[in-house]
Amino acid sequence: MYRPIAGQLRILLCDKPPLLSRVFPDLKLGALRLIEWLEPSRVSLFDGTNAQLAVKHPPNQEFRLARMPFLITTYSNGLQVADLEFDSGGQMLPLDEWIDQSVTDYPLVLSLREPIRSIADKGGGAHIDDRVNEALRQMQRTGPSGVGVHVLFTIAVGRCVQKIGLYYAQFRERFGYTGRLEDISFDPEHPTVKACAKVSEELEKGARSQIALTVLKRIQ
Repeated sequence: MYRPIAGQLRILLCDKPPLLSRVFPDLKLGALRLIEWLEPSRVSLFDGTNAQLAVKHPPNQEFRLARMPFLITTYSNGLQVADLEFDSGGQMLPLDEWIDQSVTDYPLVLSLREPIRSIADKGGGAHIDDRVNEALRQMQRTGPSGVGVHVLFTIAVGRCVQKIGLYYAQFRERFGYTGRLEDISFDPEHPTVKACAKVSEELEKGARSQIALTVLKRIQ
């Protein structure tokens, strides 16, 4: 299902102009967590923990570690979902800037736009192209537990857009075609929220593991 999802995300986020900006011309979205290259001893791998990575290296070599704004959760039944990580104190960006933010430096430096376009245009999301580009080829080879990061990136962006859709449904119900998007308070008990695709309460209460994509590189 990630292929047709990528095709729809291309229409919503990447077309010129994207559908989402035609619905909300002044829409702004929160910035992603920045990818910062730090000494491994200064990097906290997960929020709210002291988990750090110890890297031993020769005296003449140094390494830097970066965590991508992207978190993968694996549940007890094997289900994997992914979510984008936002900068809680970051600025609000117009859609054309938001979609070009970097989401990873590995396996390639990729913006949010590139996985969507690669899957939609090359991987069967909108049509099939035998000439798979380098971005899609590398994403297919990389990923935890046998799932390529191209699939997980698509899920993460899709889950983000789904939340925007839920706000839009409530917006229409309250205001019709008038009003302001920021006037809406998110209601988790709203029928449109309960009807959306989500992880079951049973799985949420069970055991799970989380993976933060990190990249380690040597500097001269």
